[in-house]
Amino acid sequence: MLSTLKYTGRLLFCLLAMSFLVSCKQMPVVRDVVSVHDMHQSAEAGERESQYRLGMLYMSGKGVIQNYTTAAGWFEKAAEAGHVDAQFMWASALYSGVGAEQDHPKAVQWFLKSARAGHKRSQYQLGDAYLNARGVVKDRAWAARWYGMSASQGHRDAQFSLGVLFARGIGLPINHMEAASWFKLAEMGGHEQVSELLAKLQQKLSPASYRSALVRAERWKPAAKMKGYWNRPTVRYMQYALGRLGYSTGYADGIRGPKTDQAMGQFLNVRGLKADAGIVKAVALLRKESPKFK
Repeated sequence: MLSTLKYTGRLLFCLLAMSFLVSCKQMPVVRDVVSVHDMHQSAEAGERESQYRLGMLYMSGKGVIQNYTTAAGWFEKAAEAGHVDAQFMWASALYSGVGAEQDHPKAVQWFLKSARAGHKRSQYQLGDAYLNARGVVKDRAWAARWYGMSASQGHRDAQFSLGVLFARGIGLPINHMEAASWFKLAEMGGHEQVSELLAKLQQKLSPASYRSALVRAERWKPAAKMKGYWNRPTVRYMQYALGRLGYSTGYADGIRGPKTDQAMGQFLNVRGLKADAGIVKAVALLRKESPKFK
């Protein structure tokens, strides 16, 4: 299963725009040329949406000669202007090395910008980066956090990856019911590599537990954009990290409660900080100590 997670073919820059391209209706050639001309003028004037759209046109070759390098150049301009989707596309060019020189560390920084805004595909790519040490130091628990945020918003591959981590106990406590639920969601979303894994999990769970996992998946609803730190994947990360450092938080379920707050307070107190130092500070300190619980 880990080999599946490490597969990066889906990162090919030319495929990242497919969802955009298939939704576009064919337009007359003359109209395309006029539209591209206007878009060029707007993009040159610094309008970030036009820069992003022009990048997508150069990706597809629609109304222009297909050119990945030119596409990446426009994505970079829009990304620097704060366009979230362009930040993802520019990061993808850097990550894959198609249209731009491959630079994993730089790509991660751009994925992070859009991921912080709740971009689920960027969050998924950060999970991949931290799991496989691409441009960052390997941190499986932090990878699980990013996969969790993406999966919670309905990203099919993130749901599959999260299922693998739960099934194998990678960066998360082993939980076959959680794994079955996330695998089922991925399967419902069209993932093609799940059926065999679900069958294996079925053998490890009681019939009632397996049914419960599937029902949970069928009733599941995607969350709104996952941002910040007060969300279930991040709280689960804190609980897991604290537990590996010897603090009692109970099972890492991602639900904040008295035991979690008490453990965090103790962790901060030992480091000379008040218990109400804040979640951002607490997570930053846990990240620094992550080598102790990899």
